[in-house]
Amino acid sequence: MITNRHAAAHTLGISIGATNLAATSGSQTVVHPAVLRTAQGSWLSGFVDRIGDPVPLVASDGSTHRPEALLTEALEAVTSALPDTAQVSDVAVTVPAHWHPSTVEALRASLPQRTRLVPDAAAALRALRASPGLPSHGVVVVCDFGGSGTSITLVDADALDARIGDTVRLGDFSGDLIDQAILHKAVAELGDAGQTDPSGTAMVGSLTRLREACRLAKHRLSADTATGIAVDLPGQHTSIRLTRPELEHLLDEPLTGFLAALDDTLERNAVPPARVSAVATIGGGARIPLLTQRLSQHLRTQVVTTPHPHLTAAAGAALLAASSQADETATTLTPTAPTAAPPSTVAGAEVPTALAWSQDSDDLTDVAQPAALEFSRPHVEFDERDWDDIAPRRGPLIAFGVSAAAAVAALAVFGMNQFDG
Repeated sequence: MITNRHAAAHTLGISIGATNLAATSGSQTVVHPAVLRTAQGSWLSGFVDRIGDPVPLVASDGSTHRPEALLTEALEAVTSALPDTAQVSDVAVTVPAHWHPSTVEALRASLPQRTRLVPDAAAALRALRASPGLPSHGVVVVCDFGGSGTSITLVDADALDARIGDTVRLGDFSGDLIDQAILHKAVAELGDAGQTDPSGTAMVGSLTRLREACRLAKHRLSADTATGIAVDLPGQHTSIRLTRPELEHLLDEPLTGFLAALDDTLERNAVPPARVSAVATIGGGARIPLLTQRLSQHLRTQVVTTPHPHLTAAAGAALLAASSQADETATTLTPTAPTAAPPSTVAGAEVPTALAWSQDSDDLTDVAQPAALEFSRPHVEFDERDWDDIAPRRGPLIAFGVSAAAAVAALAVFGMNQFDG
C-alpha cells in the first residue's frame, strides 16, 4: 500500500513506461514489464497507454479494470520488489513526457495527494547532468527510444532546460516493431513450416519463445557483432545467425524516417540545427550503437547517454526526490502484503487489492529479471518485454510498419496469441 511516512533514509525514483516500469533506490534497481494477470489467469497489458480513458479495460475473463487503478497497483508492486522500502524518505514518479496534462491529472487522482509526478524527459536530464554531464548552452534534444514508440523533446539549456514546444511521439519507430522485423526475418529463413500444426499448444509456446529470442538477440548485438537466435519449433531445432550489419539493415529505413521527423520537429519550433548543442538518448533502444552513430552524423553534435539508458529516468527521479525533501511529508510506497485477497471495485471497475512480484534475482543493483505480478498469487512467471502524435513525414516509417505487419501475419499463420494462448 501507499503511505505517508517521516523517515531520513534514501529516496526512491520510479519511471513509468508503456512496456516497463523501473524503480531505483540507492544502489538497488528493479525493472518489470507493465503486464498484469488476473486471478482468473488472464493477462492485462497496455494499461499505461490507456491512462485517462474513461472506458475500462476488459480482460478475456470478462472482468473490467480501470487503467489508473491497475497502474497504481503496479507501482506498488514494483516498489515491493526493492528491499528496505520502508526506509525511503521521498519518492518521485516520472510520467511519459508526451502525456497530455489531463492524462497526468487522471493518474494523479489515483495516487496519494502528495505524490510528485515529473516528466521523464526532465528526470532524465537531471540524471545526465549529474553524470556524465550536458552542455549549459544551446538546445538539447532528448530522444526516448522505448518499447512502444519514440519521443522527441527539445529543451533550452540557456533557460534551465525549459521545454521548447510539445513533445513529439512517434509510434512507428519502437522496440516492439524492431523485434517484429527480426522475427519476420527469422520466420522467412525457416522456410515452409506447414508440416506442423499451427494451432497446437506446443507451436504457440515455441513461437512465443522465438520472439523472445529475437528480442534478446537485438540486445546482444548492442555489444557483439554477431549472435544466434535459438529456434525450438516442433520439427525444427536450429539456430539462426544474426549479425549487427543485418540488424542495421533492418533499421536503416525506419531510422531515416525518424531523422526526418526530428528535422520536422526542429523546424516547427524554429530551432536551427546549429543551435543543437547535444542529443540525450534514453530508453532501451538507446543501447543500439547505430542510433548514436546516425544521430551524431545527422546533427553533427555530441550524443550523451549512460551505460543503462533504460534506467536514466528512474535515476533522475530519485535525484529530484532528494532535492524536494524540504519540510514536506514524504510519500513512500511500501510493499503490499503478498497474501491472497479478493478483488475490489472502484467506480464500477474491478481492480486487484493485492499484487506481488517474487524476487528471483540475487543482484538487484543491475536489472532484476521479471518474476511474477498477479492479483491473488505471489508467484507466476511471465515474459519480459524490454523496450500518439505522429510527425508529418511518415513515408519511410510506414514501410517499416509493413514489415512489422508481415511479421504479425507470420505469427497469425502459426496461431500465436501472445497473452492468452
